Amino acid sequence: MPRNRTRNHCRSSHIASRPRRVVALAKEAGVMDRLVAVHCDLGRVEWQGTRELAEAQTKHRGIRFEVAAKPDASVGDGFLRS
Repeated sequence: MPRNRTRNHCRSSHIASRPRRVVALAKEAGVMDRLVAVHCDLGRVEWQGTRELAEAQTKHRGIRFEVAAKPDASVGDGFLRS
C-alpha cells in the first residue's frame, strides 16, 4: 500500500465493500495504525445519528475516528437563510 494514499468514502453502492477492502490491504501491509477515518460534520443539515453511526462502523473495523467541524457553522447555512 503506498505511504500517503487517501480514500474517500461516499454513500453509494460500494459503501460496505470499500472499507473492508482498505482494511484488508492495510492489514496485509501491516499499516493499520496509519488508517484514519475523518467524518466531516455538516452541522444542522446532517441527519441525526450520522456521526454516531460513522464512528461505530469505523471503530468496529479498528480504525481511528476523527471529526472535522467548523464551530458555529453548517454547510446548509447559505441555503437556510431567507
